[in-house]
Parts: sequence; structure tokens; C-alpha cells
Amino acid sequence: MIYKNYLLGLMLLAISMTVCCDESGNELMSDFRKTEDGSIIPIDAISVKTTDNVQIVALVDGKPVNGVDTARFYGIKYSENIQAVNYRLLDGATISPVPATITDSIQTTVEGKVFKVRDYWEKVEVYTITTAKNESYKIAFKLEDYVAKENGSGTEDEPKVNEPGTLFIDLFNAADPIPDQDVWQLCAPGTPIWNRYFAAVEGYETVKVEDGYLKLTVKKDGADYKNGGIRTFEGFPKDSRVELKARLTKKVRGGFPAIWQMPINGTSWPTAGEIDLMEWIQGTPDMIYQTLHYKYDNPDNTAGVAPVFGVTEWHTYAVERTNEAVTFFVDGVQTMRYLNEGVVEKYPFNNWNYDIILNFSLGGANTWPGQIFDQDLPGEMWVDWVRVVAL
Repeated sequence: MIYKNYLLGLMLLAISMTVCCDESGNELMSDFRKTEDGSIIPIDAISVKTTDNVQIVALVDGKPVNGVDTARFYGIKYSENIQAVNYRLLDGATISPVPATITDSIQTTVEGKVFKVRDYWEKVEVYTITTAKNESYKIAFKLEDYVAKENGSGTEDEPKVNEPGTLFIDLFNAADPIPDQDVWQLCAPGTPIWNRYFAAVEGYETVKVEDGYLKLTVKKDGADYKNGGIRTFEGFPKDSRVELKARLTKKVRGGFPAIWQMPINGTSWPTAGEIDLMEWIQGTPDMIYQTLHYKYDNPDNTAGVAPVFGVTEWHTYAVERTNEAVTFFVDGVQTMRYLNEGVVEKYPFNNWNYDIILNFSLGGANTWPGQIFDQDLPGEMWVDWVRVVAL
């Protein structure tokens, strides 16, 4: 009798455990919301963390339209500000593609070399979730406050890495504060005005990638003035367009910010040319300079323009270089077109690959940038992105 009671107890315990397991499983499934037609939504707790460490939780409609549900994020203007993505999937479910975070990248190839650049969200990204039962559910992550253009700046939105014709692109969105060392090198010290204050710079103290920008700093450290600047290892061919988005955080008297190009393995300056997309000096504070240098009948022949633009506002600076002409732009508007007249000395710009140089330097007394005012230091030039596109 005791033995029978013991067996009965074990059977009841087993039944109880089975019920508990089933109830537990049902409870786990019941944690997930349902759509208005009663289907389980196999994803929940969707949120992103911004580069400011703010957690933003998505609001899920639960009302699929044409088979696609929507998770709405508010308060995110620029997707490059998305640092991390969090969500919970139903047990056994998978999501495709995996939502991109600040550490994700896409590969691109430039002149046979492979580089990685940051991937980022569009205003609407659609994901497919496949459950363990092979059931499919689609959901769109929508950035409700996404802006395609900065109000009043006249600049284009950050470009996509996989746009047709892209030869090179860097969005400066990586988590590493040092620019990609396979692409960029620090500007070296020298005797010309623009690079003489690199001598006292230690490593990357005046160059950093932060908050989705490349930040180049000029400052005074004790008795030493210090510039900030980088340039590409590789050059880029003719029949291409170089463009980038940049601004100064403030006007620094004596500052000499520049966005420019020099020929790779060219002849002595300026016979192989020089292309200046943007230079600024205190003597003409409301203008920027776009200039070509070459050597024809004078030691340094130039052709250029000085359009009026606020250098502390975001602008997209660009230059196109072909056999026919070199053409400058600001915010998509042509500012100068320099034609090839068939004289090699006057048009060396189609004979070489040109690199990209980004620097914020300092001038000094008796220089074109002018006297340095210590009270204006430090200052920064921010670059949002840079790319080269085939024409």
C-alpha cells in the first residue's frame, strides 16, 4: 500500500511538473504582444541607445499594413547617432538583416584596397523575423524625426556608402577615435606655413573621431602652437568628384583651415598642380577661397574665386576634375570652372592622382593667414563626411 502511494505520488509530481513547464512556456509566449488580428509579435523591448547614452524605446503599432508592422522611434534626427540596438526575439526566432549599430560597417574597394565604412539607417528600415515554426513577420523601424537636410545649411544629407560610382567614402562614424589608419596618415611637420606647427604635436592629440565627426584642433600648449591634420595615403584619379561636408566651430584669428589636394608622386610644386577646395583667413572673414595652383610663365600661377560663405556653418565643398575642366562647387552650386586650353603647363590636373588633405593650421605674423590671437584658441574644424565619386 505504501509502495502504491509512493508511485501515485511520483505520477502526480510528474504531471504537476509537466503542467508547470507548459504553463511556463505559455507565460513566456504571453509576454509578447499580439497584433490586432491576434497574431504573436515575435519581437519586443525594441530600443536604441544614442551616442549621448540616451535610451529611446520604440512604439510598435501592432497593425500591419500590407504585411508590414511598424516600430516608431521618436527623437532621433540623424541615424549616425545610433550607437546600439536592443530587442528581444521569440525563442528560436531570427531577424534579417541584423539592425546596424555604430560598430557595424560595409566594405568598399578603392584602387584594389578594401576599406570598411560605417553602415547607418535610412528613415525606414524593414526587417523580417522568422519564427521557430518558420512563420514570417515583417516590421519596419521608422525614425519619425529623421531629417534629410539640415535646416538653413544648404547641405546634402550624409551619403550612403553603397551609392553607384562611389570610389571612396568615410563618414567618420566609427567608435575608434583615431581615423582609419589604413586610409589616413597624420600631416607631417615642415617649413611651409601650413605645416610648421605640426612639429610639437604628439600623436593624435589634435585629431579625433567623435560623435560622428572628424575633429581637427588648433591650440596653444605652453609655449607651443599645434595644428591638426590628416591626409590620405592614396591618390584619386581624374574623372572624379571629391566632396565633403565641413564647418569651423568658430573663427580663429591667425587660423588657416584648408581642404585641399596634392598630386601623388608629382613633380616639384607647383608644376604638378594643387587644388584648394576651401581655405579661410582672418583678413577676409566672410569669404572662403577656392584656388588652383600651377606653373606656366610665373613661379606660381593661380586661378581662383573667393565666394562669400559663413565658414562656421555647414557647407558641402566639392571639386570635379576631368580632361576638360576643373570645376568647384559649394552646396551644389558651381563657383568656378577652369577650362583646359591644351597647354600642359597650365593644366597639369589630369596627369596625376591627387590625395585629400584636411587640416586646421595656424599662420603667424607676416604670413597670409595673419597674426595668431592666443585668446581665440583652441579652435576646431569638424568634417562630417568625405567621399570620391566617379564621373
